Amino acid sequence: MQAGAYYEGLPIYKRAMDLAATMDGAVKKFSRHHKYGIGLELRRATIEIVQLVAKANERRYRAQAQDELCRAAENCKVLINLAKEIQAFPSFAAFAAVATQVVDLARQAEAWRRYSEGRSGPDRPDAPKGGS
Repeated sequence: MQAGAYYEGLPIYKRAMDLAATMDGAVKKFSRHHKYGIGLELRRATIEIVQLVAKANERRYRAQAQDELCRAAENCKVLINLAKEIQAFPSFAAFAAVATQVVDLARQAEAWRRYSEGRSGPDRPDAPKGGS
C-alpha cells in the first residue's frame, strides 16, 4: 500500500462519499434535460471532492489539495443552488439533503485546512504560498 493511502478512515472522506452517493441518487431523478446538463456537472463536482480528499491526505500535496478541496466544495454549493433555481431537483427534500451535506463537508474541509496550517506553521513544506 502506498504512503498516504489511509484516507478511507477519515470522517471527511466518508462524508464526501456519502455526498457523492446522495448526489448520484438525486441526479437519477432529474428530468432528461437536467440529468445530462447540470446533473453531469454535479456528479463531476462530487467526484472531484472525493478525489481531492484522498489527495489532501498525502503530506506532499496537502496544502494545495486542501485549498482545491475548499474551492471545489464552494463550487459544488454554487451548482446545487443553480440546480435548485432551474428546478432540476425533483423535490425540495432532495435539494435540502445534498445542500446540507455539502455545507457540512465544506465546513469540515475548511477546519481541516485551518488545523493543518496552524499545526505546521506558515513555513511548513505544504503551506500555501502568498500568505492568504
